[in-house]
Amino acid sequence: MLLNNLRLALRHLARHKTFSLINIGGLAISLASCIFMFYFVYDEFSYDRFHENASRIYRITLIFKTKEDTQNLLWTNERTGPYLKDTYPQVENYVRMEDVEAVFNKTNKEKKGIVKADPSVFDVFTYPLIEGNPNTALKEQHSIVISESLAKKYFHGMAMGQIVEIDKEPYAVTGVMKDIPSNSDKWINAIASGKFEEGFTYQTYILLKDGEDPAFIRSKLPEVNDVIQKRNNREIQFGLDMQALTDLHFWTGTGMDNPKGNEANTKILAVIAIVLLVVALFNFINLTTVLSLERSKEVGVRRVVGAKRSELLWQFMGESVVAVVIAAIGASVLVVIMSSMFMNVSGKQISFNGGKDLVIVVVTIAVLILATIISSIYPASVFASKTFTKGNGFFRKAFTTLQFALSTTLLIILTTVLYQNNFMRNSDTGFNKEKIIVLDIPNDTATVAHMDFYVNELMKVQSVNDVALAGFGSTPGTTDVGASPIAITVDGEKREPIVINYLADGNYTKMLGLNAIEGKSLHNLDKSEAATKAVVNQSFARSSGWKNPIGQSIHTFAGDFEIVGIIPDFHFKSLQNKIEPLIIMGQDRKSQNTRHLFLKITSNDIDELRTTWQRMLPDQSFEYHFLNDFFDGQYKAETTLQTVFLYFTLLTIIIASSGLFGLTIHHVEKKSKEISIRKVLGAGMMSLIQLLTKEFIYLTIAGVAIGSVAGIILANEWLNGFAYRIEGGVMTYIPPVLIVIAISMVILVYKTYQGSSRNPVDGLKHE
Repeated sequence: MLLNNLRLALRHLARHKTFSLINIGGLAISLASCIFMFYFVYDEFSYDRFHENASRIYRITLIFKTKEDTQNLLWTNERTGPYLKDTYPQVENYVRMEDVEAVFNKTNKEKKGIVKADPSVFDVFTYPLIEGNPNTALKEQHSIVISESLAKKYFHGMAMGQIVEIDKEPYAVTGVMKDIPSNSDKWINAIASGKFEEGFTYQTYILLKDGEDPAFIRSKLPEVNDVIQKRNNREIQFGLDMQALTDLHFWTGTGMDNPKGNEANTKILAVIAIVLLVVALFNFINLTTVLSLERSKEVGVRRVVGAKRSELLWQFMGESVVAVVIAAIGASVLVVIMSSMFMNVSGKQISFNGGKDLVIVVVTIAVLILATIISSIYPASVFASKTFTKGNGFFRKAFTTLQFALSTTLLIILTTVLYQNNFMRNSDTGFNKEKIIVLDIPNDTATVAHMDFYVNELMKVQSVNDVALAGFGSTPGTTDVGASPIAITVDGEKREPIVINYLADGNYTKMLGLNAIEGKSLHNLDKSEAATKAVVNQSFARSSGWKNPIGQSIHTFAGDFEIVGIIPDFHFKSLQNKIEPLIIMGQDRKSQNTRHLFLKITSNDIDELRTTWQRMLPDQSFEYHFLNDFFDGQYKAETTLQTVFLYFTLLTIIIASSGLFGLTIHHVEKKSKEISIRKVLGAGMMSLIQLLTKEFIYLTIAGVAIGSVAGIILANEWLNGFAYRIEGGVMTYIPPVLIVIAISMVILVYKTYQGSSRNPVDGLKHE
């Protein structure tokens, strides 16, 4: 019986090749797409959850807090963690980390993921060791644990006892740990034993005891801050904040933090995946039930010879199951074939090799089972019904309307994303960023002492047109911030507004084209004079409280500066962010605050520049970035969203169109006798097309209307996340609507014309 039903199902699919290809192919592509998107969404929301204590780990951050604003920074004082543990029994442990650079085999430098940390790192975080003992691996000074990848890369897998250099000091490898999963906010590649001197340069994590309320520790942070501030005698006060480890991937409020995910975009992708699956299932049901007309005689004959309704139900359900299984197999093949493409677009490697991938496999199987049930029961019950050609038109029409509503919604959102991305990338940022290279300079006394020599040598490079020096947080488009409270006095009242500020020389303002609109810019001053002057942007001038800030003085950690000019507002951050008050304070080549070199180049050939750098600073790796890449990198999330939206929207429209295609065929076939009679009685082609398309035009218009309302609402909600955005209007929303209507009209007119142009004798010869 089972084999007979399977044979009938395969024979039925083979007989209707076009329908089967559209039906099964559309479902397979949709299932594959949903697998990819679910993997992406799951991976984004699973960041740092591989740590056994993830729910109890919190990061402590430093804040500059005033009545006006709050600036959150990654670094904390070295005393913060120890004090919390010693003072509050709710804190079980702490870990301090400092990013460093390591040298393997004397010449190979590694910077990403190399940290110094407390030995308690293995008690707080889950970093399993393949070799070594986590309880003793970092007990001794100058010991280091490296990842399995580094052990294979530099020591052929035999790393224990080998030497790694950090700050020109030898560190012995005392452990090898498993490679850390990619979905980690703080990705670690090696952990060295740390020695933490006084300063605000460390990342601090705490582990709460099981069941303890983090709100209690949060409420005690002001007291902790008071103690630490008193010990450090800081003139300008700081504050402390804390964030859950599992929230860090989407936490964007901390300066100098790691690159972050976009929670809103991730949720949008999750919704799109669900929408696509729903559209595919509706389409499958539509095209499957379309065949009911052709099988009316088959069902009738089988009922006459005694077939029970339950037997028919199982037969037709079996046929649907076979189709879904074939689609699932096709989806699996597509996942394997397109995994590299998925990696290029999302940056995530799909492997299904255990762990989180096992969860994806289980959920995928569950989705397939659900899809099988949903897409099988309704068509099977329709086929097995005595009146299976009646009463189901409403559902097919509803499915078609909903498909076009969803297609219109996605197309409107896609158009909005395209326009917004184009607006952000082509908007004038207010500064020059083309052909400028940014290089990090070592922060040590010896380097600063020879800065004149380095600058002169770099200027000798043929492709280098100019060199500028700047301090920490001076690179537009990065998460680096140089904010600190700036002490100013307005009408005798002391204020401490939070502003973005950093140090730079006159070449910096000249290179970026930051000319003064009032007063002078730094490059208009003598080099000796510029070191004590500052320029501010228009936002600062408006918010400072001064009628005219030129001539006023500001007090900062770097010293006192006189404001000599106002520069135009420019987009130091992406257009997602409102332009903030900004101060650029002058510095000279002897400044200990120099962190970056900005090089204006005339060509992209940097071989000579690399050679010069390695000759001048053999111990400093040559790592460079183009300034426009820094800035454009801020829109990576929106670019990824745009790519995925384009793919999913096109796929949804294709699937919805194929559903309308099938439904139109069914409608024309059902009306074939009526068409033949009308043609015999003299009906013209246009009147027949109007007769056949009228119903579907109403369905299309209804779907487009519903989708337009939903699309406009959702598109505007997405745009609200940008400080600078397009204003969605007629030209934004009308094209998507016209596209959907045009596609549906082409399909309707084409298929109805085919049906209406047939010889009426063919439609009447069986009567």
